[in-house]
Amino acid sequence: MRIVTQINDEDYIAFNNAYQFKSEEGRKRFTLYMVLFSIMLGMSVLIILTDLLNGMLNGKLHLSDYIVPIFITVYCIYFLVAIKSRVRKKIRKRVEKYRQEGTLLYDPEATIDFTDEMIMEYTPKSTTRREWSEIKSIIADDEHYYLMHGPMQGMIIPIRCLGAETNTFLPYVQQRTGLGVIK
Repeated sequence: MRIVTQINDEDYIAFNNAYQFKSEEGRKRFTLYMVLFSIMLGMSVLIILTDLLNGMLNGKLHLSDYIVPIFITVYCIYFLVAIKSRVRKKIRKRVEKYRQEGTLLYDPEATIDFTDEMIMEYTPKSTTRREWSEIKSIIADDEHYYLMHGPMQGMIIPIRCLGAETNTFLPYVQQRTGLGVIK
């Protein structure tokens, strides 16, 4: 099976987003980040509650004592709701920076041959041979398949580039790798 991929910035941003929230490494990093955030939040809440309780017991509770807890609560809710869009925005800024510097981190076009023995990827800059055993995970979203072969390394396969192979591509890859799909 031969596929010609045409990758753009949106595809690369989607790849990074999928890595952050769906890959094993990305999920571990994100979980650690959320645990540390929760610990810091818990410590802040404990300090604030102690201060409020002290104010209530001494009869010195003022309206201004409620401002910090309300601010922290609103910020935390915003943080938890907006984290995915903030990550995507940060990735987009980084991609725009690299584009301005003329150092794209992806090849806009590649021809990929999927054979029973291996995967051959041809770009204007290089030729890469990969054994099927090098694919560590398959991640999918509505518009792409990502064949991950290392931390932050993988092949971006836009579904729009599959043509007649749209329905047979994923079962073929799963058969060759023995892997399930992370959605």
